[in-house]
Amino acid sequence: SCQFLSIGCEQCNSDCFVSRPGFMLHQALSTALKDSHLEEFVSLKSVECLSLCPRPCGVAISSPGAWTYLFGDQAPETNEILACVETYLAEEQGHLPRHCRPTSMQASIMGRVPPLNDL
Repeated sequence: SCQFLSIGCEQCNSDCFVSRPGFMLHQALSTALKDSHLEEFVSLKSVECLSLCPRPCGVAISSPGAWTYLFGDQAPETNEILACVETYLAEEQGHLPRHCRPTSMQASIMGRVPPLNDL
């Protein structure tokens, strides 16, 4: 099972939560997952902030016992995000080398954290 965490901070001071890019990305991913074979393997979660203010619309991909990845600059286009999640799920411990990630997610990586049991 994989957990997705997404929200954007581009408009943190906005009174209108639904106009935030992270909210729109979360809605798009929620819809895309319902139409995907990944739905049974992915738990989509929304978080208030991933502290990516200079590079909003973040996505974190994590699973117990696996690497965690944090990406910024994500657009509401979901195909490459779901392709990245599919690769993540197929790899032991969620290892995502740069060349295995979709093009848009190669340069947008903000960091990765080893599995907690490896620390």
